[in-house]
Amino acid sequence: MTALALVALAAPPAWAKSLISCRARSDCAVITSACPGWEVVNKVSAAERNRRNMSQRPHIDCVADAAGPRPEPDCVAGFCLPRIPEGASPLICRAAHWSIQQAFLEHAACRKDADCQILSFNCPFGCHTALNRRAPVARLRTVAELYSSRCAPCQYSCKEPTTVRCEKGRCAMAGESD
Repeated sequence: MTALALVALAAPPAWAKSLISCRARSDCAVITSACPGWEVVNKVSAAERNRRNMSQRPHIDCVADAAGPRPEPDCVAGFCLPRIPEGASPLICRAAHWSIQQAFLEHAACRKDADCQILSFNCPFGCHTALNRRAPVARLRTVAELYSSRCAPCQYSCKEPTTVRCEKGRCAMAGESD
């Protein structure tokens, strides 16, 4: 019994400290969220959230309707996402959008303004996104482009990027929270 408790309390592997990071599809799981709905997260995060009975972070849009089929988890460019087939359903697309927004949030931590940069991931992720300079930009672009090609081909006109700053530990664009 003691050995089991020690295993349960062991620190997660470095790759699993992010809510949605993965190395392979088998690292990902579909869990029920508080919306009601579901999320695709890594299995370490799923177990931790279940242990703590944590609900989804309230500032992220979540999948509000779980009436459709449960998604299959996938690992794309190191992020757990629902598998997004050609012509994906709106439910799958909402879950994928949530996962990608979560990836952006996880890569926006900062200590000072110089930690931050402004990037564009285009529609439907906003004209500009403030992220940490160490963010895995190529991986984030891969998942954003997959989403855009299968879920939401759209366009908008964007103004020139604004300035970026570190605000309360998160990269933000000036005027974004004003």
